[in-house]
Amino acid sequence: MLTLIGLELRQRMRGSGWLPLLIIWLLAIGGLTAGAYFVSQSNGQPMGAWLFSLILYFTLFLAAVVVPALGGGSINGDRESGVLTLVQTAPVSAATIVWAKAFAAWIASLMLVLVALPFLLFAAVIGNVGWIIVVPALVVLFLELAFFSAISVAFSGIFSRAGAATAMSYLVIALLSVGSVFAFNIGSALLTSERTVQVNTHVTASSQQSGSAADGSNGQPGADGEAGGDAQSQGEGASADGTQPGEGTQSRRCQVVSEQRSYQRPDLVWPVLAANPFVILADATPARFGHGDAGTAVGYPTNLLTTLKVELRKAQHSAIPVETIEECEWSADAKTPEQQMAGTQPVWFWGIAGQVVLSLVLLGWATSRTRAPYRNSAKGQRIG
Repeated sequence: MLTLIGLELRQRMRGSGWLPLLIIWLLAIGGLTAGAYFVSQSNGQPMGAWLFSLILYFTLFLAAVVVPALGGGSINGDRESGVLTLVQTAPVSAATIVWAKAFAAWIASLMLVLVALPFLLFAAVIGNVGWIIVVPALVVLFLELAFFSAISVAFSGIFSRAGAATAMSYLVIALLSVGSVFAFNIGSALLTSERTVQVNTHVTASSQQSGSAADGSNGQPGADGEAGGDAQSQGEGASADGTQPGEGTQSRRCQVVSEQRSYQRPDLVWPVLAANPFVILADATPARFGHGDAGTAVGYPTNLLTTLKVELRKAQHSAIPVETIEECEWSADAKTPEQQMAGTQPVWFWGIAGQVVLSLVLLGWATSRTRAPYRNSAKGQRIG
């Protein structure tokens, strides 16, 4: 297998597209890092941790675009050129051929990480990102590149055309990355629950006032009774505060009432995000929250990875309240993102497990398609 991996790597590195791609990637990452650094220096805001997570996501995105294009013709390209026939005559199994090409594609994709690694380490240093975050993030990034490489090589063995294999690889990655987000948002909007909840809210109370006054009670009678009559007519016209007779004064007070409300249920559909490569990278990386120093807010994320992780974990909580909803008085007891993550469960290992199962199934299918059909082939038939 090592011989096949070496041959495949040499064949890939001799391609005319690798060097320009790596140069463009180097310039893009270098420009992003330099721009973010100078902006942070001019504003006085620490951006190292955010830059670290941003470079990670850029690397993962580029791999999702480049790896399927380079691996889509791995097996079917050799089949069309007749190289696969020569390899099949050697004492190697079809599984060895498929797995060797998958490993070679993965090792080649690590060149993208190797180019970005100096900038990742620079961002980690200026952002005070510890090794407890850097190492898990890089390990998960390596695993996602392995997944991209595996499905790309597998589809190249399943389909006879490189274009079809590349398109299927893009389709699977798009469904996991973008399609899962659409499915989550649509499912959250469609799945709702009606509940009767207790709400402490403002209610309006009215008190009835009588505007009539007794005869002669508000004035001193004159010689001809005009003073008493004027006072009586004034009392009948309006009260002292200007309220007309029969009208009530309104006051607001707090009262617990029962209301029928509709709630979206993201807690029922969040598992569709488990196999999303970008979600896996965020969820598997240890969260980091601010402590009130270096321009950070207490309990709030200090990088993009933690921000996405919090949003995923928040979806696990049911939106249906179990306590009385407070809408009457302002409360300063709002939970921080760090507190909202409490009681949630990590999902990254389920996502990686699903990707492993999918990769094994596709690689097994590609192996069966690559195996030379000695017994079922007619004499003189080309088996490559």
